[in-house]
Amino acid sequence: MCKNSLQLISQCFLTNARKLEPCQMLIYLCFSLPTSVGK
Repeated sequence: MCKNSLQLISQCFLTNARKLEPCQMLIYLCFSLPTSVGK
């Protein structure tokens, strides 16, 4: 789940002119879940 989210985050990051604001929900979902063992 989190690995997919990281891919989405990086894609979001690139498509939003390297701004993280639109991607913060993805980041929050990824890192707040207990299944975030993709580190």
